[in-house]
Amino acid sequence: MRKFLAALIAFLLAPMVPTLLDVAQSRRIHEVVSTEWWVMIYGVSFVSICVVGVPSLLLLSAVRLIRWWSLAIVGAGIGFVMVRYMPAIHQMQVNMLSSAIGALCGVVFWTILELGNEPGEHDG
Repeated sequence: MRKFLAALIAFLLAPMVPTLLDVAQSRRIHEVVSTEWWVMIYGVSFVSICVVGVPSLLLLSAVRLIRWWSLAIVGAGIGFVMVRYMPAIHQMQVNMLSSAIGALCGVVFWTILELGNEPGEHDG
């Protein structure tokens, strides 16, 4: 039950990374962005994690390869693909930033999963 709860919390919190980074960036440049925009960012991130992240987690779990770097790679891939197929955003700098944010989401996800493990237990 503890691992399931950790996975559930990870799936809910990992999409907050791009949202919080956008909030911080908007405040840094004194830009006013609506709450609806941040809800949309969270929603897109959450859906992408559910569509790609869940199957990836199940596959990595089956081969016992849940590590920080494997989830960072999956997150980077999600970030790259999400930006790559959004209209009018094909700049390499944006793709690399999105991949880095996705990798950070993967590491946050892994950290939460690790916190859900019993002492001495690891998935890999």
